[in-house]
Amino acid sequence: MITRESDARAAAVIRANMESVGLPGGRLITGTVSRVLARRPGAEPPFDLAVADPPYAAWDDEVTGMLPALADGGWLAPAALVAVERASRSAPRAGLLATPRTGTAGTVKLPSGTVTPQASVRRRKDGMDVHRVACPGSFDPVTNGHLDIITRAALLHDEVIVVVGANLAKQGLFTVDERVDMLEEVTRDLPNVTIATFRGLLVDFCRAHGVSAIVKGLRAVSDFEYEMEMAQMNYRLAEIETLFMTANPLYSFLRSSLVKEIARYGGDVTSLVPVTVEKRLRAKLASMPPRDGGS
Repeated sequence: MITRESDARAAAVIRANMESVGLPGGRLITGTVSRVLARRPGAEPPFDLAVADPPYAAWDDEVTGMLPALADGGWLAPAALVAVERASRSAPRAGLLATPRTGTAGTVKLPSGTVTPQASVRRRKDGMDVHRVACPGSFDPVTNGHLDIITRAALLHDEVIVVVGANLAKQGLFTVDERVDMLEEVTRDLPNVTIATFRGLLVDFCRAHGVSAIVKGLRAVSDFEYEMEMAQMNYRLAEIETLFMTANPLYSFLRSSLVKEIARYGGDVTSLVPVTVEKRLRAKLASMPPRDGGS
């Protein structure tokens, strides 16, 4: 059996469980699914069993596209079994045989109607519950303004999950995987910060991961009206609180779209984004056809 997990905390739990059970042939690989499957297993023998537990918000083509990648990539033995979990209230995924799911222990019904595993309540050494918050955004790319909010949130809370929204209605310069990679690079020195992705309702993600509050940065008064409406709706849907942090005055003007526009026309953005992000941004723009005009 092979297990893939990108969340560091979850990976540690899975590794401990595999060791305690003494699972023969079990192997843990960290990284995004697309990148793991793109690699051949090499000298590893093919697996007889693959268990897939994709996010319930994942699209059908993402899940069904995983199956030929497993088979064609040499991961599976000829008579291998692949089991794909889904929410009991969601429709069966196209092309997959559906079997009933029994038992609801350890699950939670989300505002959207799906059922997902309930995040366990962790406790600190002093006996208090761990306070976990989410910092959502598109991060296309992550800027120094984003990093400032994430760092300050990490100083105030036990755990911070930086959540990259995979919103298909918003065309991005970087892929979701590239944004995750950049965020992991720039938050490497923040041990209580992890990176995740989501599709669908943010409150669904928060409920499923034991997040008690959403942290949002406010750059100007003009941001407040929109963010207040979102905060009120999130509380109405799932009683998830929203905490506002005012932006550092150094970054109150800073937006990812502005950074991309400046870089696209050759401007200097070294003071606006982390060094690794600036390099990736230059490389990405250099690989694209030039645009006419500019300001």
